Amino acid sequence: IIATGSEPAMIPAFGIDGKNVLTTTEMLDLREVPESLMVIGAGVNGCEFATLFSTFGSQVIMVEMLPTILATEDKAVSRVILKGFKDRGVTVLTDVAVEGLKVEDGRVKTTLRDGRVFITEKVLVSIGRSLNSANLGLEAAGVKVGERGAIEVDDRMETSVKGIYA
Repeated sequence: IIATGSEPAMIPAFGIDGKNVLTTTEMLDLREVPESLMVIGAGVNGCEFATLFSTFGSQVIMVEMLPTILATEDKAVSRVILKGFKDRGVTVLTDVAVEGLKVEDGRVKTTLRDGRVFITEKVLVSIGRSLNSANLGLEAAGVKVGERGAIEVDDRMETSVKGIYA
């Protein structure tokens, strides 16, 4: 069984420092709830963390460059979650990209492409995950690897090699 997991996708331009600008991994290591949190990315992980930290008392702002949150999910689910965010005071901004992040005096200044600027205690970069399937010799073993490192499997989760599952 091949089960290598994944890690947060990284964008070097965001300057992820693990202290002020965080991935989902570092968010789980926080010892205190930040008073304010910018979440970049409104996919499943971004929405989970926005829900969690808004419940704990953080003022949460979510930024998504796509026209809707949870873009890969059913539209009805997206609408219900969006209503829940509005009810709990989470600010959701869609159809806008982040132009840049800058740490100043222990806080993070986020500039959006449309010119708006927000200053928060922490920023979570939650823009997806990268698969940990590179450099394992899968191709040499005959295991077919598809787009972005996804191991190809059938409906029984068996790879292109009989007896190897992923």
